[in-house]
Amino acid sequence: MPALASQFVTVPRSRLRALVVPREHGAWGMLLVPLATGAAVGIMRGGQALPLLLFLLAAMSVFWLRTPLESWLGTTPLRAQTVVERRALLVFILCLSAVAALMFTALFWGGQNRAYRIQPRVPVCPRDASQARRAIPLERRRTLATVL
Repeated sequence: MPALASQFVTVPRSRLRALVVPREHGAWGMLLVPLATGAAVGIMRGGQALPLLLFLLAAMSVFWLRTPLESWLGTTPLRAQTVVERRALLVFILCLSAVAALMFTALFWGGQNRAYRIQPRVPVCPRDASQARRAIPLERRRTLATVL
């Protein structure tokens, strides 16, 4: 564990912060304002605070995970340049992933809080796609085709 702590000392704090903390200040607002509004309405209507807290922590950790992951993969202009930076980023990625996994597991444990789950609506295979296409009425498909 002391070796891990020494890795963070060798990376300058400003550099580590730039690699880890999301830089898009407007995105924080786009994330937190709807969450706070929904939380206020949900609690005022008799909702429970614990599932809300679990969902908030899971959403924030998944949002925060994007920046260190992109820096680690090198898909942004600001990327990890040394082995020490890559290790530090990997520690942050693993910690944020663990927090998100724990929060989602606690939120959905035993089949509870099904209303929070996201249901995929994408056809899995071509056969499913053709069945999904046939499920949409012809008039609706024509309308969608003209809009697109």
